[in-house]
Amino acid sequence: MGYVLEFIIAFLLVMLYYYVFEFRKIKKPAKKGDPVELKLFLNMYNIDLKKISRFSIMKKLSCMIAFDISVMLLITEVTSSFILKFVIAVPCVLFLLIGSYKLLGYYYKKKGLIKNES
Repeated sequence: MGYVLEFIIAFLLVMLYYYVFEFRKIKKPAKKGDPVELKLFLNMYNIDLKKISRFSIMKKLSCMIAFDISVMLLITEVTSSFILKFVIAVPCVLFLLIGSYKLLGYYYKKKGLIKNES
């Protein structure tokens, strides 16, 4: 029960961070521009922004990232050694984020929101 509670708290904290800090960048164009996650995703999958808004994409991305961070916390929580946690966390972050981005890119491709499909 403790791990589930930690998972939910981590997910909610990451979502709160995105709603407070990152969504503000999209709603009000600032000098800094879009969040890095959104820029990376848009460049990777060439999303047609005439068909879908940046805010909609960022909502889905933030949910996926919050889930990834919560899963990574859950996976690393089972070990007690700091070095072992680090060794587990680094590949876990890479695989989870790449997998999530690919999954979301596949979703947008199925929806027909990608430019120059070939």
